[in-house]
Amino acid sequence: MNKLIEYMNRSFAPKMNKITRNAWVSAIQESIMGVLPLILVGSLITLIMILNDFIPNMPNL
Repeated sequence: MNKLIEYMNRSFAPKMNKITRNAWVSAIQESIMGVLPLILVGSLITLIMILNDFIPNMPNL
């Protein structure tokens, strides 16, 4: 496990740092992080609506 972590720190991490410093990639990353909470809330509401078919006392959203 330590060899894997050393490999990631030595070889993989610098390449990923170079990619994430790109302005275009950074903008896409920030926009995904901004939309992610809305996606999660929508998923929870969808699950509640599906459960509403099987459990009659669930709230109607």
